[in-house]
Amino acid sequence: MAFNAINRFRVSGANRTGGMSLCMAAACLAGGEALAQQSGGEVPTVTVTSSSASGHAVDRANAPASVSVITREELEDRSYRDITDALQGVPGVYVNDGPSSKGGTGEISIRGMDPKYTLIMVDGQPQGSDQAYYNGFGSGAEYGWLPPISAIERIEVIRGPMSSVYGSGGLGGIINVITRDTPARWGGSFTLQGTAQENEDAGDRGQGDYYVSGPIIDDHLAVSVFGSTFRRSEDDIDNGYREYDRDDTTARVKWSPNEANDVSVEAGYATQDTEGHADLTGSDSELETVRRHQSVSHDLAWGGGVRTSSYVQHAEMENLTQESLYERTTGNTRTVLPLASHLLTVGAQYRVQETENPVRAQEHSNLERWDMALFAEDEWMLGESFSLTTGARWVRDENYGNELVPRLYGVYMASPRLTVKGGVSAAYRTPDLKEGDSNWVEGGGGPRRDGADVGNSALEPEESITYELAALWRGYDGVEAGVTVFYTDYDNKIEKPTICDIDQGDPSCTYLGEDYEMIAQYRNVSEAHVQGAELSLGFPVGERVEVNMSYTFTDSEQDSGDNAGHPLDNQPRHRAVLGVNYRASEAARLWAKARYKGTAEQVVGRGGLSEAYPSYTLVDAGMSYRVSDRVRLFGGIYNLLDKEIAYEDYNRVLDGRRYNAGVTVSF
Repeated sequence: MAFNAINRFRVSGANRTGGMSLCMAAACLAGGEALAQQSGGEVPTVTVTSSSASGHAVDRANAPASVSVITREELEDRSYRDITDALQGVPGVYVNDGPSSKGGTGEISIRGMDPKYTLIMVDGQPQGSDQAYYNGFGSGAEYGWLPPISAIERIEVIRGPMSSVYGSGGLGGIINVITRDTPARWGGSFTLQGTAQENEDAGDRGQGDYYVSGPIIDDHLAVSVFGSTFRRSEDDIDNGYREYDRDDTTARVKWSPNEANDVSVEAGYATQDTEGHADLTGSDSELETVRRHQSVSHDLAWGGGVRTSSYVQHAEMENLTQESLYERTTGNTRTVLPLASHLLTVGAQYRVQETENPVRAQEHSNLERWDMALFAEDEWMLGESFSLTTGARWVRDENYGNELVPRLYGVYMASPRLTVKGGVSAAYRTPDLKEGDSNWVEGGGGPRRDGADVGNSALEPEESITYELAALWRGYDGVEAGVTVFYTDYDNKIEKPTICDIDQGDPSCTYLGEDYEMIAQYRNVSEAHVQGAELSLGFPVGERVEVNMSYTFTDSEQDSGDNAGHPLDNQPRHRAVLGVNYRASEAARLWAKARYKGTAEQVVGRGGLSEAYPSYTLVDAGMSYRVSDRVRLFGGIYNLLDKEIAYEDYNRVLDGRRYNAGVTVSF
């Protein structure tokens, strides 16, 4: 009976009280999640699984974290091109959608933190890493490894750290992509789309996605296969988009021998190839990468609400251009135990990482490290309207010793229309393999300089502690309003400052007996803090129009080091999103979205000098039309006002006005 009461609070509580945590609503509303009206004008319940160690489905109103959800319905109605496109409107989430890295892909940061502090997962399992790359080549590459939109059931975004649940990394937040379950009947879809640039100097793009799934033996054996292909031509613009080709496919077999057991075996293969030319984008570069992954997962229902979920995953990223390889093997298990008014989760994890780089590394070309963890979390119902989640993770790292990472979070349904929640969470990140070894030396300094990037065995793990408070009011007729405030203290920030440069007056630069023109070394150089607020408002206008608005304020400052007093790099203080969705008919949907990015500051050079980049606003509009139950057309005009974002003014290049069109055929 007590376990049933917990379920009612977690899954049905929002309908019973009408409440929803403000920070979750902020993202849901601004992300354009449907405010489709139910009887009485209530907003429909959406459940999440990423907000606690239990993985228990919980109404986002009662989740012990700041969670945003992009549902399957929204993914289809808005015809998003990829996951970074889908996350554009989530408060607290900043999508750098320009060619932000040498790989030519975008990046995502959460609550003002560097993109490397965003942990990317698929079905709760960690995804790619940039440790197969060097000198910035791998930033943003992992977003290209994610499943296509057609294979996704929903996207869960946790704003704020979850290290007590998911371990090292994720100081900024978590993105967990939940794939679609196998249907009872065979089905799937194919999507083809293309984008034509109005500016003839910008590269056009084409994309195809597929998803096929169904049973081989009813109720016992099923197969899912999904993947995508993407092509973009190179810009004829300095610092513009390079030529980018990507192909990926994943196959999954699910075996259910009985009602208590589910076993899934998955394997995937993907390639990315990026190439730039000096006469087009300003420099000659090429990056070819292969990713392979395999996993086995097992879910066991013991009875009485007790269940165990386990997986073993192996992933490897092979950088063919730089002859570098990164491998990671992870074993994870957790058991959920309902005990009276408590939902207790206990678990363990073991991970081994290895990297090889015989060409770039000049000393230790092979590095390996293991770590293990024990974790526990208790979700405690204290009465009918308050729940308290406490958790801790003990970590033992081969090189960095022991670490205890706790968190505390409470959810209070103050009234039938108001939910208040908040808590405090610690987080940590151990240095990457090559960052933490002083004998690791790889090339750096740019294409025309003999430079070196070197590791540092004296590094300490990065740490943070985050406080947040959220409240949301849910009114009648689908109206929602919310506000979230947060504050993060951040210690031992790892950067790669230049420690020697003959062009800056140093007489010589020598490391491990070798002479260089410049040397940069990974170091714990600074402390920082980030504080901010996320506001949202969503409401229907009549029966066909939905309006969603959000505003995010982020204030960051580095408290020590050479860059003390400056904000964290290139993070805007102000961001706002306005979205309008119009249901023209049962078959037709129209949408429009305006995104404002405020001014940003980035430190350049060794002297702590900074450069400011101006604000800009981008407007997109589009539609989708369901021709039949099996055929859907969609299209849009992006950067409708043709706002020019050039490198010399904004330190990036974004596409001008462009036209997108596509078709999805389901079966």
